[in-house]
Amino acid sequence: STLFPYTTLFRSRDSGSMLTSRHIADMAKTFQFDSGRKDFLLSAYPSCSDPQNYVIAINTLDFTSSRNDVMKKISRRP
Repeated sequence: STLFPYTTLFRSRDSGSMLTSRHIADMAKTFQFDSGRKDFLLSAYPSCSDPQNYVIAINTLDFTSSRNDVMKKISRRP
């Protein structure tokens, strides 16, 4: 999986480790294509310490349709 290097970070959130939207955006930029970035952003969202600023991470996506898709999916989460 292309997310493998980051999955340990996501699992560590159970121990109180959280990432800011800026950190997530920086990591998202390492993916070459929107498809990988989208998957990453959706996986990283639960580990975000400042979800009110998640637009910073979402704006790393190149296409409006990708940004809208991520916004729609995370808005459905509790």
